[in-house]
Amino acid sequence: IFEEPDRLLNMLNNGDIDFAIIDYFSTNDQFLGRPEHYIIRPVAEETFVLACSQVYFENRMLKDLSFETLVNQDFLTDEHEPLILKHWFWTYFKKKLPKLNIVMAIESHPALLDCIRLDMGLAITSNHLISKDVENGTLTTIFPDSGRVIDQIALVQLREKEQTMTESVFQAFLIDRLTHNKTIEKPSCFLDKS
Repeated sequence: IFEEPDRLLNMLNNGDIDFAIIDYFSTNDQFLGRPEHYIIRPVAEETFVLACSQVYFENRMLKDLSFETLVNQDFLTDEHEPLILKHWFWTYFKKKLPKLNIVMAIESHPALLDCIRLDMGLAITSNHLISKDVENGTLTTIFPDSGRVIDQIALVQLREKEQTMTESVFQAFLIDRLTHNKTIEKPSCFLDKS
């Protein structure tokens, strides 16, 4: 099942699933008030970046990365409330945001990436999803300074639930494949950052 973290945690809490692999990053802080109910095992990290097409960057932003220029751009989001976008701005600028010009809110992240490629504006995405576009010069990432917004991917299960042998073996295999086993080719988001 591929779902948003809040939905997966609800399914986990209701006993609909035995464990979930979710984005540990949360602007709503899903674990607040309940972390003692979960076993949380980090398995990977990814970096959130603000991205736009190179054409948009050169024509609309004039290569200016100032707060004033950035907040006056067109934004795309795959959230109902652009919390990660607000978090990104707070991480880099520590300033209260004016109302952003959200030109499109779309639920599909692949469609969001297509909109970025079509010069429609700026959006938050995972760095590894656009690395080829950045390498070939069609997209650019916006890093006003060296700060980073990190998304932690974690395996989460209820602390009180007793695991079956099958669950234990499968989880151990999965975590090993995602974090340690060098015989498989891993996406860049699973590579060690050392």
